[in-house]
Amino acid sequence: MLNDIGNSAVAIEDMEGVVYSYHIMRLRLNIPNIITSMFVSYMLGSKIVQEQINKNAKGITRYGLIKTQWEKLEIPIPCPDNQVKSLEIQKEIVQILDTFIEHTTKLAKELTKENNAREKQYEYYRNLLLTFPKNKIES
Repeated sequence: MLNDIGNSAVAIEDMEGVVYSYHIMRLRLNIPNIITSMFVSYMLGSKIVQEQINKNAKGITRYGLIKTQWEKLEIPIPCPDNQVKSLEIQKEIVQILDTFIEHTTKLAKELTKENNAREKQYEYYRNLLLTFPKNKIES
């Protein structure tokens, strides 16, 4: 499955003693003054980076990239010649995407509740319409 390569999560704290499965890679940024971890996380799911990942992925049943291929990924950053402005823009992009995810998650929960209510309503009226008094049924 190519679409599961590059799925990411950001761990804010250092987790000692953690063991990673064979298909999980720990990526530690050593250039925090150039790019933020959350920006990288979002970029890994972007079309431009996913195209690079899919182009280089190898495998039969489980696809992946080797370390050198990860190192060669080109992750575009805004205003690369101005670190301060670049970080400001990255943080703004992350904030917008975080807000969008929050709204999407909230909406999905609300839609699930609404769907469940409609299913219960359907069951109620179906049972009401299909329930007849025993002595009124004609044979």
